[in-house]
Amino acid sequence: MTEGELEAFVSSVSMGAYRRTPEWDQPKILEWAAKLQDMPDDEFLNECSQKILDSAIMNRFSMDSAWGAHARADICADEARRRHEAAGHTSSCRGDTIYTEGLRRAYRSQGHAAPKVHPCTCGKGEGND
Repeated sequence: MTEGELEAFVSSVSMGAYRRTPEWDQPKILEWAAKLQDMPDDEFLNECSQKILDSAIMNRFSMDSAWGAHARADICADEARRRHEAAGHTSSCRGDTIYTEGLRRAYRSQGHAAPKVHPCTCGKGEGND
């Protein structure tokens, strides 16, 4: 994946984090991001959870290298949104995505109460298909 392809695929927030990432880590992010779209949902869920944890850990440090962890978590959120919309949800739906399930998993893995579940707001959710 090129930087231009990444920019077409992710939000401006993700691109901002990517651009703040040190140059030595940017090619690794591009290589990793290229694999996300083909990743099965269960594997992607594990990836989201791990990248959320990595970002949270790196948030404690003011090093430039922390931006790589933040960019990966942000890119996971973008890919989860893409999958949510591909499943038939509207772009304005605020229902949970694979990313939010990964967030709950990350919370639970650290002994915290998981954030609440957010139901589908577009009518595509369970029982409305």
